[in-house]
Amino acid sequence: GLSLYRSFIFYATRHNKNKKLRDKMLSPVVFWSIVIVLSTLYLIPGLKNADNIIKKTYHIESNKIDRLKIAMVSDLHIGAGASNKNVDDMVKIINDMNADCLLICGDIVDSSSSIDDLEYLKQSLCNINTKYGIYAVEGNHDEQCRYNIKQYLLEVGVTCLHNESSLINKNIAIVGLCDKLDENVKEIKDENKINDVYTIVLQHKPKNFKNIQNDTDLVLCGHTHGYQYPFVAVTTPLFFEMRQGIKQFDQMTAITSCGVSQWGYHSKWPSQSEVVEIIIN
Repeated sequence: GLSLYRSFIFYATRHNKNKKLRDKMLSPVVFWSIVIVLSTLYLIPGLKNADNIIKKTYHIESNKIDRLKIAMVSDLHIGAGASNKNVDDMVKIINDMNADCLLICGDIVDSSSSIDDLEYLKQSLCNINTKYGIYAVEGNHDEQCRYNIKQYLLEVGVTCLHNESSLINKNIAIVGLCDKLDENVKEIKDENKINDVYTIVLQHKPKNFKNIQNDTDLVLCGHTHGYQYPFVAVTTPLFFEMRQGIKQFDQMTAITSCGVSQWGYHSKWPSQSEVVEIIIN
């Protein structure tokens, strides 16, 4: 934006003989004043969107199951990302949904997460009420944590899926792919003899959809944080199949969440922190 401003001033004043005006408009004082104004305009909604978690609802139709309500979260980045208050807000939203299950799509923690953060998360997960329990997959930041996050999750009954599947209600398979996305969904289903059921795939990054779309009804992802910064829109086609929201890939529905929190900077705009509600009829 600042480069565009400089270019505009040069273009607008190139035929103007009053060089003092141009020099004044390009002076350090004006330059840094613009920096401060733009930063303030970005930070005000950015801070609000990062801390205020909303519920985002999607409806999906399927003739394979009668009804399923899913609570989905991703990218908590406990500690540097989600605060204790953010976690409390997340738990309240999930419990208010009366969801059948909670599905976590990675980056629960990162290198900044402390023992206190993990203990608070563990207690918070104990307070979540669902019919079929909680299922989780790893993200790229989870392996950077100084502590064994998987052990904390297992202690409170979370099912951690690492290129594995779990069957709920006899006709719904949840398949969790590790962050490398190097496993075949069909092979996992064949090994567990669950080929004729509604299949939900959990993976952290929204990519490699072509490899799973013929064997998957619904894939849930995170990682991108939506549009945490406006300029990331140009990178989406280079790295991911989608940035946020819901999209159809042949017979497979894909949902990518903006995440419960932010990463890197305590700001998020134009996307907003969210808990996703998915209602399948």
